[in-house]
Amino acid sequence: MVDHVDVLIVGGGLAGASLACALLPLNIKITVIEAIPLYQSEQPSFDERTLAITWGSQQVLQAISQWTNIAREAYPIRSIEVSEEIGNRVVQLDSSLIGLEALGYVIPTRVIGEVLISALKREPSVRYLSPLEAESVNIKSDHVTLKCKDYSEQLSGRLLVIADGGRSTLSAMLGSKKKEKYYSQSALVTTVASNRDHGGVAHEHFAQQGPIALLPTHENRFAVAWTMSNARANHLKSSTDINVLSELQKDVGTRAGTLEAIGKRSVYQLRWASVYPPHANRTVLIGNAAHEVHPIAGQGFNLGLRDVAELADIIAHAIETGQDIGQASLVSKYINSRRRQTNRVLRFTDGLVKVFGTSMPVISQFRKLGLAAIESSTPVKKMLLERTAGLYGELPRLAQGIPLAKRE
Repeated sequence: MVDHVDVLIVGGGLAGASLACALLPLNIKITVIEAIPLYQSEQPSFDERTLAITWGSQQVLQAISQWTNIAREAYPIRSIEVSEEIGNRVVQLDSSLIGLEALGYVIPTRVIGEVLISALKREPSVRYLSPLEAESVNIKSDHVTLKCKDYSEQLSGRLLVIADGGRSTLSAMLGSKKKEKYYSQSALVTTVASNRDHGGVAHEHFAQQGPIALLPTHENRFAVAWTMSNARANHLKSSTDINVLSELQKDVGTRAGTLEAIGKRSVYQLRWASVYPPHANRTVLIGNAAHEVHPIAGQGFNLGLRDVAELADIIAHAIETGQDIGQASLVSKYINSRRRQTNRVLRFTDGLVKVFGTSMPVISQFRKLGLAAIESSTPVKKMLLERTAGLYGELPRLAQGIPLAKRE
């Protein structure tokens, strides 16, 4: 038995579920498969990390009718204070300078995952199958067929979207080539409480071992992404709360107040990856299956949502004009457009790591001059704020907060 749909999405995490929600108004049939059982600790869409989404990403979530439920646990980032250890330079970036109420929002990953998947499970036009793992793929001229492990039914679609994360087995199976770079750093992720009102101010502090991001959340707490050497991260992960708080306070200073309590800690080794898509008809990659970035620029999930917005726009236009949504020209249009934008983000991010992740005197001097120039230049601040808010490049409809279509 073969179940034939319009769009077949492999990977039901944040990127895959966001795309499925984005396509709902188009009244097409969608099947999503996810290998990891929902609500398990191994499922990244339901873990306890937080995400910082840009204003542009919030517009996408609003346009796909999911923001109202997510917003209940979202905390706005109204401004960002950028500082560095050497020279004590500070740059203030305020959302009001570009006329926005917030540059972005801090949201528990679990909340986004629950809202998106709950929305899909209510839809008769969507099948969400989990746990289910793709075993083989067969690409024909007019459709793609998937065979899954321990599942008798074959799945078929006009377009195959691979969204199964940075370790995508299906992408590798189809011959994708991955270029990756491991940094000699890890990120320690946790939450801390402060003794004073943070007022929606995020802090990005460049310490000697790497950047530290403090993102404002409810009840004067911060979500922390603390970059450091691999050895130090592994040591602090198992250290006492008192010792970790002391080390963090020493690294970040007192701009965010006195840090008083710390939550559960996790460590993630940092890497950069770009995937060259397979030369396969009717197949595209989105999210971490297509690219992974160092968190210094906070672009991971935001880059994935930009993939979603652009691909959904292309699919909608194809349907509006009576075209085949999986035809080679449309797949190439998406791949070429996203490759240009993604490569710019990857180069920008890698450059930030090189400039702000070193204590070499010459580079440190350029860094100090750069922060001073930013603080004294309103046009430069506006440019950085627009990039931080996700308002760069030619924006697809969803990134402007415009739904693809209205259901009849």
